[in-house]
Amino acid sequence: MSQRTKHAFLILFITLGLGTWTGGYRFIEFPKYWWDESFTIEIARTVLETGRVDITIAPHTPSNIAIALSANGFPMSLPLALMFHIFGIGIFQARLYMLLWLIGGALTLWLLLRKFFDGTDAILAMLPVITFASFYANGRTATGDIPGFLFFTLGIGMIIAEERYVFGGLLLGLATVTKTSLYHMALPAIFFWWLLRARSLGIRPILKIASSAACVGILWFLLLLPRPYAFSQIMPALEFYKNPINKPSLLMRMPQSLTEIFGSTTIIYLLGICILITWARVRNGFSKTQRNFITYVGIYSILQLIVFLRSPGWHRYLLAVELLLLSVLYPSLVAILGTSRKRLATFATLLLACIQTGHYILASSIFPHKNPELQASHIQTLLEANPGSTVGFVDNPMTAALISGNQKYQRVHVGGQTYAGRHPLDLPQDQLPTFFVPPVDDEHAIIINTLYTPIESDDGFIIYKKKD
Repeated sequence: MSQRTKHAFLILFITLGLGTWTGGYRFIEFPKYWWDESFTIEIARTVLETGRVDITIAPHTPSNIAIALSANGFPMSLPLALMFHIFGIGIFQARLYMLLWLIGGALTLWLLLRKFFDGTDAILAMLPVITFASFYANGRTATGDIPGFLFFTLGIGMIIAEERYVFGGLLLGLATVTKTSLYHMALPAIFFWWLLRARSLGIRPILKIASSAACVGILWFLLLLPRPYAFSQIMPALEFYKNPINKPSLLMRMPQSLTEIFGSTTIIYLLGICILITWARVRNGFSKTQRNFITYVGIYSILQLIVFLRSPGWHRYLLAVELLLLSVLYPSLVAILGTSRKRLATFATLLLACIQTGHYILASSIFPHKNPELQASHIQTLLEANPGSTVGFVDNPMTAALISGNQKYQRVHVGGQTYAGRHPLDLPQDQLPTFFVPPVDDEHAIIINTLYTPIESDDGFIIYKKKD
């Protein structure tokens, strides 16, 4: 067995082991099933049921604001729909699908590192990444973070190491539409990286990158545009992008937010790694090709830091920055210490990997969510017992995603001031859903009290049923 194959199996073994570790909980319970993940499952379900890359807000009715719901894009939702078609729809199937992306993301990063560092250095550089808790916290849930990272690393390698600009642009375009919040700075970073080398590269590389990435963007837009194509229908979605978060950002809360930023162990950890990498770069400890790669990592990190500062402080916006910085930590230590003390750099990296593994298993804040499918199972039983019945949800996409689109009404807050769907209890009385899942706001309490009766399951879930 070759050294390269041994290294690949080592990455596979560690990633598979930590990627399936559940801390005593079920595979679908750890990490916690959450809001963004439910949108991915809902979109994949809607693709199967209607052929639309969208969510269902009423029987046979897509939201028509899919552009505002595309935080996790079609490169991951369409294959997930195929997974659901073959194996059925559920959180377990989605998590199993994400495990494949997790392994793929680790292997593609390793292949990227091999383009700039030798085989042993590349595998040692991988250890801080594949023992990092956030790699699994974000990667095991059905979001675009790690699928986008896979395209991102492949694209970087194509452009910087192989100078295959068309394919690189396509891959960075795929990364951008797979997880926009994480990778929309990938292409601007390439532009600034190109500016630094424009005299030697010329104009053609950046034109090839931009045109191929634009093709992906056009495809993304056409897939999400309401059908029949009507630009007037996408105005609510475009309004979403004016204020997608509706919460004060870290920049808006300056200087008070400085204590929040520098009080974060994650930020301090990244800052320490940045200092080491900068020190190594200043000492000219890297080859020309390695410097090109590290320069891009630095540019992207700065741009993505701005995105983070414009958010309320969501660390998940820094995931790709974290993984890239961790991946060049070991080469930086070697550059600082020198090849004569390479064993010391190796020891430090192995120690860090052991500490991170212990943190992930014993102390990381990757919270579980017990029995996330239990409420959906109870609702499904009621629907099956009442043929032709429907159920209404308000801001409960985590349960709604597990119910057939032909049997539900839902209104869900997308972000900012944007909502998808109509409140189920605002429908005409003869169209009200058979069942309604609480909570109930004051405005609609009279409808519930007048027209519905509560039913409690053996597991303590309360659902309202419309009176005969």
